[in-house]
Amino acid sequence: MYVSNGRGYRTMLRADNDNVNCPGCNDIVVLSIPLEHFKGQQYKVERERSTSLRFVVIMRRRDLEESVNRPLEKKSLWSALVQTYHEYSAESTVHGIKYTTQRNSILERVLWLLVVIVSIVCAGILASKFYERHQTASIKTLIANDQYPLWKLPLPAVTFCHGRLVTMEKVKSLINDPESPLYFPYGMNESTFINSVEYIREALYPSHRFGEETGKLQSVLAANVMTVRQLFEKVSPNCSDYMLTCRFENKITPCETLIKMTLTYYGICCSFNYAYEPPIKMAKGIKREETKEYKALNLGPGSILSVVMRSYTNDHVASTLVGEGIRILVHERFSYPGPSAVEFVAAAGYETVAHLYVDQLSSSKEVLRISTAERNCDLRSLETYRSNNCYVQCRERRLQQVCGCLPFFASIIQKNDSICNFTHTACLARSLPDTYALKMTDCQCLPNCEDTMYNIGVTALPLNAVQYQPSELYRKTMDDPTVTILHITFGKQSATLQRRELVLSWINLLSSLGGVFSLFLGCSFISVIEIFYFLCHFIRKVVRNEHP
Repeated sequence: MYVSNGRGYRTMLRADNDNVNCPGCNDIVVLSIPLEHFKGQQYKVERERSTSLRFVVIMRRRDLEESVNRPLEKKSLWSALVQTYHEYSAESTVHGIKYTTQRNSILERVLWLLVVIVSIVCAGILASKFYERHQTASIKTLIANDQYPLWKLPLPAVTFCHGRLVTMEKVKSLINDPESPLYFPYGMNESTFINSVEYIREALYPSHRFGEETGKLQSVLAANVMTVRQLFEKVSPNCSDYMLTCRFENKITPCETLIKMTLTYYGICCSFNYAYEPPIKMAKGIKREETKEYKALNLGPGSILSVVMRSYTNDHVASTLVGEGIRILVHERFSYPGPSAVEFVAAAGYETVAHLYVDQLSSSKEVLRISTAERNCDLRSLETYRSNNCYVQCRERRLQQVCGCLPFFASIIQKNDSICNFTHTACLARSLPDTYALKMTDCQCLPNCEDTMYNIGVTALPLNAVQYQPSELYRKTMDDPTVTILHITFGKQSATLQRRELVLSWINLLSSLGGVFSLFLGCSFISVIEIFYFLCHFIRKVVRNEHP
């Protein structure tokens, strides 16, 4: 015979009228039931002493038959949840949970429930604080070595930008070129062109205050099918014009083998050890070819690079400097000579010594293994990644969006990009303030994971005793005492190596979170398994209730 045991299923029971003394009649049924069938259930029973503990249930036969034939009632989802919570609270290792279901007063259970809730909230808040600290302070930049050998580091790129944008010597050569003399449109002549070319700096620093003069320049360019870049190349001093003598590692070396022409926002410049050639129109996705890299194996004064440069002190047409001299930009080899470069001016008639102080940034293997978002730095993209290049290109693309063109000195020019001319001066003048106000975060440019940073100390003395210097480097100064002499050397024989290290790993975070939850709730990893176990137990109850 089967009866319901209150758990949603039926248990086989055996009538045992022979073993139980029950004065009876045919309407009474005596059931002898082992204890384990009704463990935890509440029934009216008569307990008798026997060799084994059993329940004795005396009931009318009619009631027994109705109980057997009555269909089972399904438990509600809430009832199953409450029952599972009671079972969990009785077995849980989380402190305070069991007191919320014990047979105490309602006030005690409510108080314990509030204590548990407050503990959970406090643990969650403190855990979030630990996680935020882990995200922001997991990586630190530390000084790994303040005596790092310089010979292991690459030489910087040095860019020379002459203070003279235009020289009369070059303008005359352009006008009187025997192969292709300059053609002047109607209403212009040599004199008006010379007057207009003084405003060529509007292509670099647009102000839109000289619209008439720049309009004349543009008409000359259009009449001769010439671009702004070609005009700069023809009227600005080029590298061979003002680079007189070069010495690399204490050896006189032809300047053309060391220095290449470069375009910057200062116009036509000349660079030593810069990785890239001047920007040319190329298909998108094509990697730029890199130039030869120079390294210095020797240390000491004058051992890196020395240059004697012509100053053009008596040739005034257009200039980017108020005084006389050469603008020097020192930057990392793969970085565009732009805002990130360290600048100074080597004055005309002076010998200038620039002492380099190097800081090398690297990242540990642990840092490089984590995701880009976590380490907050980028390794490389199509070509060697530099945050400065990313920022410069971001500003250039913003100008392109507003004005529909790129300046001729842009760092990268794709095949289909349009190059600005003097007709775009008004738009560029309006857009440049907002463009230069962009920040690294606005451009989503991540810092470098590995980088080389340079600081410079400059010393200069007038060239008033060159006749006592027998070195070959100073021979040019005998003919022109207004030349500029520059020496690039290291300020000391070692560099500072900085390394990004993983200070707080996921192990630190896990131990911190474990301490927080142990402090407020007294739980451990086993408590998480318990919650998962009773959750599965609850799901099993629901499934059995739906499909008995």
